[in-house]
Amino acid sequence: MELTPFALVLIALLLAAWTVGAAVVVLRASAKTRRADTLQKSLRRMQHLLEVAPAVPMLVRVDGRIEGSERLARWLGLEKMPGYLSELATGEEARDEGGLTPEQLDVLTEKIRITQKSAAPFQLALTPLGSGRSLAFRGALADPQVSPGGAALVWVLDFTESEEELSRLREAASRAEADFAALVGLIEAAPVPMWFRGSDMTLRLVNQAYVEAVGASSAEQVVSAQAELLEPDESGRTPADLARLAIEGQEKNERIVAATVHGERRSLKVSDLPLGREGVAGYAIDIEEQQQVERGFRAYREAQRAMLDQLSVGVAQFDGEERLDILFLRPPGDTLHVVAAATGDTLRTFAPMEGGFMRGALRPLDRERRRHEVSLDAPYQVVREQSGRLTLRDEGSNVEIDVAAFGPTSYELFSSLLDGVESPDVPALIRTPASSMEDRP
Repeated sequence: MELTPFALVLIALLLAAWTVGAAVVVLRASAKTRRADTLQKSLRRMQHLLEVAPAVPMLVRVDGRIEGSERLARWLGLEKMPGYLSELATGEEARDEGGLTPEQLDVLTEKIRITQKSAAPFQLALTPLGSGRSLAFRGALADPQVSPGGAALVWVLDFTESEEELSRLREAASRAEADFAALVGLIEAAPVPMWFRGSDMTLRLVNQAYVEAVGASSAEQVVSAQAELLEPDESGRTPADLARLAIEGQEKNERIVAATVHGERRSLKVSDLPLGREGVAGYAIDIEEQQQVERGFRAYREAQRAMLDQLSVGVAQFDGEERLDILFLRPPGDTLHVVAAATGDTLRTFAPMEGGFMRGALRPLDRERRRHEVSLDAPYQVVREQSGRLTLRDEGSNVEIDVAAFGPTSYELFSSLLDGVESPDVPALIRTPASSMEDRP
Protein backbone atom coordinates (compact mmCIF):
# COMPACT_ATOMS: atom_id res chain seq x y z
CA MET A 1 0.00 0.00 0.00
CA GLU A 2 1.38 3.28 -1.02
CA LEU A 3 0.76 6.41 1.02
CA THR A 4 0.21 9.66 -0.54
CA PRO A 5 2.35 12.62 0.41
CA PHE A 6 -0.59 14.18 2.14
CA ALA A 7 -1.05 11.10 4.36
CA LEU A 8 2.62 11.10 5.25
CA VAL A 9 2.36 14.74 6.34
CA LEU A 10 -0.64 13.95 8.52
CA ILE A 11 1.18 11.04 10.12
CA ALA A 12 4.22 13.25 10.80
CA LEU A 13 2.05 15.93 12.37
CA LEU A 14 0.33 13.34 14.53
CA LEU A 15 3.65 11.92 15.73
CA ALA A 16 4.93 15.44 16.48
CA ALA A 17 1.80 16.26 18.48
CA TRP A 18 2.17 12.99 20.32
CA THR A 19 5.78 13.79 21.17
CA VAL A 20 4.92 17.28 22.37
CA GLY A 21 2.12 15.94 24.56
CA ALA A 22 4.42 13.31 26.04
CA ALA A 23 7.01 16.00 26.81
CA VAL A 24 4.40 18.18 28.51
CA VAL A 25 3.21 15.25 30.62
CA VAL A 26 6.79 14.43 31.60
CA LEU A 27 7.48 18.05 32.56
CA ARG A 28 4.32 18.28 34.66
CA ALA A 29 5.13 15.02 36.35
CA SER A 30 8.63 16.27 37.16
CA ALA A 31 7.23 19.49 38.64
CA LYS A 32 4.77 17.55 40.80
CA THR A 33 7.58 15.27 41.92
CA ARG A 34 9.69 18.25 42.94
CA ARG A 35 6.75 19.78 44.81
CA ALA A 36 6.14 16.48 46.56
CA ASP A 37 9.82 16.26 47.56
CA THR A 38 9.69 19.83 48.87
CA LEU A 39 6.56 19.05 50.87
CA GLN A 40 8.14 15.92 52.29
CA LYS A 41 11.28 17.82 53.30
CA SER A 42 9.15 20.53 54.89
CA LEU A 43 7.08 17.88 56.68
CA ARG A 44 10.20 16.17 57.99
CA ARG A 45 11.57 19.54 59.12
CA MET A 46 8.33 20.37 60.91
CA GLN A 47 8.30 16.95 62.53
CA HIS A 48 11.87 17.49 63.72
CA LEU A 49 10.96 20.90 65.09
CA LEU A 50 8.04 19.35 66.98
CA GLU A 51 10.35 16.66 68.38
CA VAL A 52 12.82 19.19 69.76
CA ALA A 53 10.26 21.85 70.66
CA PRO A 54 9.76 22.61 74.39
CA ALA A 55 6.02 21.93 73.97
CA VAL A 56 4.30 18.80 72.62
CA PRO A 57 0.77 18.88 71.10
CA MET A 58 -2.02 16.51 72.05
CA LEU A 59 -5.26 16.46 70.06
CA VAL A 60 -8.39 15.44 71.98
CA ARG A 61 -11.47 14.64 69.87
CA VAL A 62 -15.06 14.93 71.01
CA ASP A 63 -15.40 11.16 71.50
CA GLY A 64 -12.36 11.10 73.82
CA ARG A 65 -9.81 9.78 71.34
CA ILE A 66 -6.40 11.42 71.63
CA GLU A 67 -3.41 11.79 69.33
CA GLY A 68 0.05 12.41 70.67
CA SER A 69 3.71 11.54 70.17
CA GLU A 70 5.80 8.97 71.98
CA ARG A 71 7.71 11.85 73.53
CA LEU A 72 4.56 12.93 75.33
CA ALA A 73 4.05 9.36 76.50
CA ARG A 74 7.54 9.40 78.07
CA TRP A 75 6.76 12.71 79.76
CA LEU A 76 3.65 11.14 81.24
CA GLY A 77 5.62 8.12 82.45
CA LEU A 78 3.92 5.73 80.00
CA GLU A 79 5.41 3.14 77.70
CA LYS A 80 3.26 4.26 74.76
CA MET A 81 0.58 6.79 74.00
CA PRO A 82 -2.93 5.44 74.76
CA GLY A 83 -5.82 5.87 72.36
CA TYR A 84 -8.32 7.52 74.70
CA LEU A 85 -8.12 10.30 77.26
CA SER A 86 -9.51 8.07 80.02
CA GLU A 87 -6.53 5.73 79.62
CA LEU A 88 -4.09 8.43 80.80
CA ALA A 89 -4.96 7.59 84.42
CA THR A 90 -3.32 4.77 86.36
CA GLY A 91 -5.47 1.78 87.16
CA GLU A 92 -5.36 -1.87 88.01
CA GLU A 93 -6.17 -2.93 84.44
CA ALA A 94 -3.69 -0.61 82.76
CA ARG A 95 -0.58 0.23 84.70
CA ASP A 96 0.59 0.29 88.27
CA GLU A 97 2.98 3.18 87.71
CA GLY A 98 3.05 6.22 85.45
CA GLY A 99 0.35 8.38 84.01
CA LEU A 100 -2.00 10.70 85.84
CA THR A 101 -3.86 10.05 89.04
CA PRO A 102 -7.65 9.70 88.78
CA GLU A 103 -8.06 13.07 90.46
CA GLN A 104 -5.69 14.75 87.98
CA LEU A 105 -7.45 13.09 85.03
CA ASP A 106 -10.86 14.29 86.27
CA VAL A 107 -9.60 17.88 86.44
CA LEU A 108 -8.00 17.68 82.98
CA THR A 109 -11.12 16.04 81.46
CA GLU A 110 -13.37 18.74 82.85
CA LYS A 111 -11.10 21.49 81.50
CA ILE A 112 -11.06 19.90 78.03
CA ARG A 113 -14.84 19.40 78.04
CA ILE A 114 -15.44 23.07 78.82
CA THR A 115 -13.01 24.10 76.07
CA GLN A 116 -14.74 21.87 73.50
CA LYS A 117 -18.14 23.36 74.35
CA SER A 118 -17.30 27.02 74.93
CA ALA A 119 -13.94 27.42 73.14
CA ALA A 120 -12.53 28.88 76.38
CA PRO A 121 -8.79 28.26 76.78
CA PHE A 122 -7.37 26.77 79.97
CA GLN A 123 -4.08 26.30 81.79
CA LEU A 124 -3.24 23.49 84.20
CA ALA A 125 -0.09 22.25 85.93
CA LEU A 126 0.22 18.54 86.80
CA THR A 127 2.96 16.14 87.97
CA PRO A 128 2.40 12.63 86.57
CA LEU A 129 3.18 9.55 88.62
CA GLY A 130 6.40 7.74 87.81
CA SER A 131 7.63 10.65 85.71
CA GLY A 132 8.97 13.21 88.15
CA ARG A 133 8.25 15.97 85.67
CA SER A 134 6.20 19.12 86.13
CA LEU A 135 3.96 19.53 83.08
CA ALA A 136 1.90 22.54 82.06
CA PHE A 137 -1.23 21.83 80.00
CA ARG A 138 -2.47 24.73 77.86
CA GLY A 139 -5.58 23.92 75.86
CA ALA A 140 -7.70 25.71 73.25
CA LEU A 141 -10.22 24.80 70.58
CA ALA A 142 -8.46 23.24 67.58
CA ASP A 143 -8.52 24.99 64.23
CA PRO A 144 -11.01 23.36 61.79
CA GLN A 145 -8.17 22.79 59.33
CA VAL A 146 -6.38 20.76 62.01
CA SER A 147 -9.38 18.80 63.20
CA PRO A 148 -12.98 19.72 62.41
CA GLY A 149 -15.79 18.81 64.74
CA GLY A 150 -14.86 20.69 67.93
CA ALA A 151 -11.66 18.90 68.94
CA ALA A 152 -9.39 20.45 71.60
CA LEU A 153 -5.69 21.06 71.00
CA VAL A 154 -3.65 20.78 74.18
CA TRP A 155 -0.02 21.89 74.28
CA VAL A 156 2.02 20.18 77.00
CA LEU A 157 5.07 22.05 78.27
CA ASP A 158 7.79 20.54 80.49
CA PHE A 159 8.79 23.16 83.07
CA THR A 160 10.50 20.82 85.54
CA GLU A 161 13.67 22.89 85.80
CA SER A 162 11.69 26.09 86.22
CA GLU A 163 9.53 24.43 88.85
CA GLU A 164 12.59 23.21 90.75
CA GLU A 165 14.06 26.71 90.62
CA LEU A 166 10.74 28.15 91.77
CA SER A 167 10.59 25.64 94.62
CA ARG A 168 14.11 26.55 95.66
CA LEU A 169 13.27 30.24 95.52
CA ARG A 170 10.08 29.65 97.50
CA GLU A 171 12.04 27.82 100.19
CA ALA A 172 14.67 30.58 100.25
CA ALA A 173 11.95 33.23 100.46
CA SER A 174 10.24 31.29 103.25
CA ARG A 175 13.51 31.05 105.19
CA ALA A 176 14.21 34.74 104.59
CA GLU A 177 10.73 35.64 105.84
CA ALA A 178 11.23 33.50 108.93
CA ASP A 179 14.66 35.02 109.59
CA PHE A 180 13.27 38.50 109.04
CA ALA A 181 10.40 37.83 111.44
CA ALA A 182 12.85 36.52 114.04
CA LEU A 183 15.12 39.53 113.52
CA VAL A 184 12.20 41.95 113.80
CA GLY A 185 11.06 40.18 116.96
CA LEU A 186 14.57 40.40 118.40
CA ILE A 187 14.85 44.10 117.58
CA GLU A 188 11.37 44.72 118.94
CA ALA A 189 12.25 43.02 122.23
CA ALA A 190 15.60 44.81 122.61
CA PRO A 191 15.72 46.91 125.80
CA VAL A 192 17.56 49.77 124.08
CA PRO A 193 16.11 52.14 121.47
CA MET A 194 16.86 50.96 117.94
CA TRP A 195 15.90 52.45 114.57
CA PHE A 196 16.51 52.23 110.85
CA ARG A 197 16.79 55.10 108.38
CA GLY A 198 16.31 54.70 104.64
CA SER A 199 18.60 56.09 101.99
CA ASP A 200 16.76 59.42 102.30
CA MET A 201 17.62 59.44 106.06
CA THR A 202 13.98 59.29 107.17
CA LEU A 203 12.91 56.91 109.91
CA ARG A 204 11.56 53.66 108.47
CA LEU A 205 11.54 51.30 111.45
CA VAL A 206 11.73 51.74 115.24
CA ASN A 207 11.34 49.28 118.09
CA GLN A 208 9.14 49.43 121.16
CA ALA A 209 11.93 50.84 123.36
CA TYR A 210 12.24 53.78 120.95
CA VAL A 211 8.47 54.32 121.02
CA GLU A 212 8.46 54.37 124.82
CA ALA A 213 11.51 56.65 124.97
CA VAL A 214 9.85 59.36 122.86
CA GLY A 215 6.49 58.91 124.57
CA ALA A 216 4.57 57.84 121.44
CA SER A 217 1.70 55.38 121.28
CA SER A 218 2.92 53.21 118.40
CA ALA A 219 5.76 52.76 115.94
CA GLU A 220 3.51 53.92 113.10
CA GLN A 221 2.99 57.22 114.90
CA VAL A 222 6.74 57.68 115.34
CA VAL A 223 7.44 56.97 111.66
CA SER A 224 4.62 59.17 110.38
CA ALA A 225 5.61 62.07 112.66
CA GLN A 226 9.37 61.43 112.24
CA ALA A 227 9.77 61.80 116.00
CA GLU A 228 13.49 62.02 116.79
CA LEU A 229 14.88 60.67 120.04
CA LEU A 230 18.08 62.70 119.73
CA GLU A 231 18.57 66.43 119.58
CA PRO A 232 20.78 68.43 117.19
CA ASP A 233 24.38 68.73 118.32
CA GLU A 234 26.18 71.95 119.21
CA SER A 235 26.90 72.73 115.56
CA GLY A 236 23.22 72.33 114.62
CA ARG A 237 23.56 68.97 112.85
CA THR A 238 20.49 66.80 113.20
CA PRO A 239 20.61 63.01 113.78
CA ALA A 240 19.75 62.56 110.12
CA ASP A 241 22.75 64.69 109.11
CA LEU A 242 25.09 62.61 111.25
CA ALA A 243 23.62 59.40 109.84
CA ARG A 244 24.22 60.73 106.33
CA LEU A 245 27.91 61.21 107.20
CA ALA A 246 28.06 57.57 108.30
CA ILE A 247 26.57 56.24 105.03
CA GLU A 248 28.76 58.51 102.91
CA GLY A 249 31.93 57.35 104.66
CA GLN A 250 30.69 53.76 105.10
CA GLU A 251 32.05 53.82 108.65
CA LYS A 252 30.44 53.30 112.01
CA ASN A 253 29.81 56.55 113.83
CA GLU A 254 29.76 56.57 117.63
CA ARG A 255 29.17 59.52 119.96
CA ILE A 256 27.94 60.31 123.45
CA VAL A 257 25.02 62.73 123.65
CA ALA A 258 22.44 63.90 126.16
CA ALA A 259 18.78 63.22 125.44
CA THR A 260 15.44 63.27 127.21
CA VAL A 261 14.22 59.73 127.87
CA HIS A 262 11.00 59.15 129.80
CA GLY A 263 11.08 62.80 130.82
CA GLU A 264 14.64 62.60 132.25
CA ARG A 265 17.95 63.85 130.88
CA ARG A 266 20.16 60.84 130.26
CA SER A 267 23.57 60.27 128.71
CA LEU A 268 23.38 57.96 125.69
CA LYS A 269 26.07 56.27 123.65
CA VAL A 270 24.72 56.45 120.10
CA SER A 271 25.98 54.32 117.20
CA ASP A 272 25.13 54.78 113.52
CA LEU A 273 25.95 51.70 111.43
CA PRO A 274 25.66 52.02 107.61
CA LEU A 275 24.04 49.01 105.89
CA GLY A 276 25.57 49.39 102.46
CA ARG A 277 23.69 52.05 100.50
CA GLU A 278 20.28 50.90 101.70
CA GLY A 279 20.25 52.98 104.87
CA VAL A 280 21.64 53.38 108.38
CA ALA A 281 20.80 51.38 111.49
CA GLY A 282 21.16 53.05 114.86
CA TYR A 283 20.89 52.24 118.53
CA ALA A 284 21.35 54.15 121.78
CA ILE A 285 22.68 52.67 125.04
CA ASP A 286 21.95 54.45 128.32
CA ILE A 287 25.28 55.08 130.09
CA GLU A 288 24.00 57.55 132.68
CA GLU A 289 24.70 55.20 135.62
CA GLN A 290 28.17 54.43 134.29
CA GLN A 291 29.02 58.11 134.00
CA GLN A 292 27.68 58.75 137.48
CA VAL A 293 30.01 56.07 138.83
CA GLU A 294 32.93 57.58 136.90
CA ARG A 295 32.13 61.05 138.22
CA GLY A 296 31.88 59.70 141.78
CA PHE A 297 35.20 57.88 141.46
CA ARG A 298 36.86 60.97 139.99
CA ALA A 299 35.55 63.09 142.87
CA TYR A 300 36.76 60.47 145.36
CA ARG A 301 40.22 60.41 143.80
CA GLU A 302 40.51 64.19 143.80
CA ALA A 303 39.42 64.31 147.44
CA GLN A 304 41.95 61.62 148.29
CA ARG A 305 44.71 63.55 146.56
CA ALA A 306 43.74 66.71 148.40
CA MET A 307 43.91 64.83 151.69
CA LEU A 308 47.29 63.27 150.87
CA ASP A 309 48.67 66.72 149.99
CA GLN A 310 48.06 67.76 153.63
CA LEU A 311 50.36 65.04 154.97
CA SER A 312 53.89 65.91 156.04
CA VAL A 313 55.41 62.74 154.59
CA GLY A 314 56.07 61.84 150.98
CA VAL A 315 53.33 59.72 149.44
CA ALA A 316 53.23 58.12 145.94
CA GLN A 317 50.04 56.95 144.31
CA PHE A 318 50.01 54.55 141.34
CA ASP A 319 47.26 53.44 139.01
CA GLY A 320 46.58 49.88 137.96
CA GLU A 321 49.44 49.84 135.43
CA GLU A 322 53.13 50.53 135.82
CA ARG A 323 54.37 52.56 132.88
CA LEU A 324 57.79 53.86 131.89
CA ASP A 325 58.60 55.93 128.82
CA ILE A 326 62.02 55.07 127.44
CA LEU A 327 64.22 56.23 124.57
CA PHE A 328 66.66 54.12 122.60
CA LEU A 329 69.75 56.12 121.66
CA ARG A 330 72.09 54.61 119.12
CA PRO A 331 75.22 56.74 118.65
CA PRO A 332 77.98 55.77 116.19
CA GLY A 333 79.87 52.67 117.26
CA ASP A 334 76.79 50.37 117.61
CA THR A 335 76.33 51.19 121.31
CA LEU A 336 72.74 51.15 122.56
CA HIS A 337 71.62 53.44 125.42
CA VAL A 338 68.26 53.01 127.19
CA VAL A 339 67.24 56.38 128.61
CA ALA A 340 64.26 57.41 130.77
CA ALA A 341 62.28 59.93 128.68
CA ALA A 342 61.02 61.87 131.73
CA THR A 343 64.38 62.45 133.49
CA GLY A 344 66.99 61.79 130.81
CA ASP A 345 68.77 59.28 133.07
CA THR A 346 70.57 56.42 131.35
CA LEU A 347 69.02 53.18 132.57
CA ARG A 348 71.08 50.69 130.59
CA THR A 349 74.01 50.75 128.20
CA PHE A 350 74.70 47.87 125.85
CA ALA A 351 78.04 47.56 124.13
CA PRO A 352 78.24 46.29 120.55
CA MET A 353 77.04 42.70 120.20
CA GLU A 354 75.05 42.97 123.48
CA GLY A 355 71.35 43.52 124.17
CA GLY A 356 70.30 41.08 121.49
CA PHE A 357 66.56 41.14 122.19
CA MET A 358 66.32 44.92 122.38
CA ARG A 359 68.18 45.30 119.13
CA GLY A 360 66.02 42.63 117.49
CA ALA A 361 62.80 44.22 118.78
CA LEU A 362 63.82 47.65 117.51
CA ARG A 363 64.15 46.55 113.87
CA PRO A 364 60.43 45.77 113.26
CA LEU A 365 59.45 48.72 115.45
CA ASP A 366 61.62 51.07 113.40
CA ARG A 367 60.15 49.61 110.20
CA GLU A 368 56.60 50.24 111.44
CA ARG A 369 57.53 53.78 112.44
CA ARG A 370 58.89 54.53 108.98
CA ARG A 371 55.75 53.06 107.41
CA HIS A 372 53.54 55.27 109.61
CA GLU A 373 55.90 58.27 109.25
CA VAL A 374 56.59 58.39 112.99
CA SER A 375 59.84 59.88 114.31
CA LEU A 376 62.43 57.26 115.30
CA ASP A 377 63.37 59.38 118.34
CA ALA A 378 59.87 59.19 119.87
CA PRO A 379 59.67 57.34 123.19
CA TYR A 380 58.42 53.81 123.70
CA GLN A 381 56.34 52.62 126.65
CA VAL A 382 57.18 49.69 128.89
CA VAL A 383 53.87 48.72 130.59
CA ARG A 384 53.31 46.11 133.31
CA GLU A 385 49.64 45.38 133.94
CA GLN A 386 48.11 44.22 137.23
CA SER A 387 47.98 40.68 135.85
CA GLY A 388 51.76 40.74 135.39
CA ARG A 389 51.65 40.99 131.61
CA LEU A 390 54.59 43.05 130.36
CA THR A 391 54.45 44.80 126.99
CA LEU A 392 56.60 47.13 124.92
CA ARG A 393 54.31 49.60 123.16
CA ASP A 394 54.71 52.18 120.42
CA GLU A 395 51.65 54.42 120.45
CA GLY A 396 52.77 56.26 117.31
CA SER A 397 52.59 53.20 115.04
CA ASN A 398 50.08 51.34 117.25
CA VAL A 399 52.37 48.33 117.71
CA GLU A 400 52.56 46.25 120.88
CA ILE A 401 55.02 43.46 121.73
CA ASP A 402 54.38 40.90 124.48
CA VAL A 403 57.76 40.66 126.18
CA ALA A 404 57.02 37.29 127.83
CA ALA A 405 56.72 35.69 124.40
CA PHE A 406 60.53 36.09 124.01
CA GLY A 407 61.42 34.19 127.16
CA PRO A 408 61.87 34.77 130.92
CA THR A 409 65.26 36.52 130.53
CA SER A 410 63.76 39.24 128.34
CA TYR A 411 60.87 39.57 130.81
CA GLU A 412 63.30 40.07 133.71
CA LEU A 413 65.31 42.57 131.66
CA PHE A 414 62.36 44.88 131.01
CA SER A 415 60.96 44.35 134.51
CA SER A 416 64.24 45.59 135.93
CA LEU A 417 63.72 48.87 134.05
CA LEU A 418 60.41 49.39 135.91
CA ASP A 419 61.75 48.19 139.26
CA GLY A 420 64.94 50.29 139.06
CA VAL A 421 67.22 47.34 139.80
CA GLU A 422 70.23 45.91 138.05
CA SER A 423 69.40 43.90 134.99
CA PRO A 424 70.10 40.17 134.92
CA ASP A 425 72.95 38.78 132.93
CA VAL A 426 71.73 38.86 129.35
CA PRO A 427 73.63 36.70 126.88
CA ALA A 428 75.36 38.68 124.16
CA LEU A 429 74.81 37.99 120.53
CA ILE A 430 76.86 35.18 119.08
CA ARG A 431 80.15 36.72 118.15
CA THR A 432 81.16 36.19 114.54
CA PRO A 433 84.78 36.33 113.40
CA ALA A 434 85.70 39.46 111.50
CA SER A 435 86.67 37.47 108.42
CA SER A 436 83.24 35.86 108.17
CA MET A 437 81.54 39.22 108.79
CA GLU A 438 83.34 40.67 105.77
CA ASP A 439 82.15 37.75 103.68
CA ARG A 440 78.49 38.41 104.53
CA PRO A 441 76.55 40.20 101.75
